[in-house]
Amino acid sequence: MRMDHLVGATTRIALVILLMAGAVASQAVAQVSGDVAWAACAMAPKRDRVLDEALLLAQSIKDERARDVALSAIAEAQAKTGRIDDALRLSRSIVGRATALAALADAQALQLAQSIKDEGARSIVLGTIAERQAKAGLMKEAIAIFEQALQVAGSIQDEMDRAGALGAIAAAQAQAGLMKEAAANFAHALRIAQSIKEGVSRDLALSVIAQVQAEAGKTEEALQLALSIEHEVARTTALAFIGETQVSAGQTKEAAPTLEHALRLARLITDGRLPATPLAAIARGASEGG
Repeated sequence: MRMDHLVGATTRIALVILLMAGAVASQAVAQVSGDVAWAACAMAPKRDRVLDEALLLAQSIKDERARDVALSAIAEAQAKTGRIDDALRLSRSIVGRATALAALADAQALQLAQSIKDEGARSIVLGTIAERQAKAGLMKEAIAIFEQALQVAGSIQDEMDRAGALGAIAAAQAQAGLMKEAAANFAHALRIAQSIKEGVSRDLALSVIAQVQAEAGKTEEALQLALSIEHEVARTTALAFIGETQVSAGQTKEAAPTLEHALRLARLITDGRLPATPLAAIARGASEGG
């Protein structure tokens, strides 16, 4: 089961922030050896080729947790596209399961969210809960929870994390129909990200904002921002998520070049910096796009 089915689409951005930040230091993708494997992928139909290339990259990730995130998404995509035997074999190879946020599906979600120690994760999960409240017609309660989320996000010391959290909350507000508030918080998040002096941190923050812009339906702005990012991992991750979002919105024609661009970039990142998140997004986008 996809994690964003449990906790809402924007909560996935909390994982993006954590995985992308750790990718620069610890999540390694060994260079895929053997041109034969890539050649075999090229001979398959486009959708299968994308899944197979994503699988080759995912299997080379050394970090077990990050590898399982990518492999789980690819197995799900294989099953959706009729490759049941492949999906079963791949599922049996996955050691761990991403269950840390499953408890948020419980009726005590708000209480559990408020107990999360990490301020970035807590603010994003609160924003997701507020979005659900709004969609259930409980707008007064939703606005109050959004205020809590923004207060927590404002207290985050790290600029990259603060920008990412504000962007995710803005996306949740947009999904809740609070467009004026969402626009203000997107602008605030972007200002914070652009003010970060260190280049990699700035690009990672911009990548997260591009992703949440896409989640909020601001695809053109998201693509423009993603293409302006210099850091390869940050740009690849943003493009992969934007492509997946385009597919989810029924924009399969527009998504195809976005996902292909992301996959081309992913294949070029062979020096140990590629996290699982873009591979998972590419796999989901390929399976849903048909």
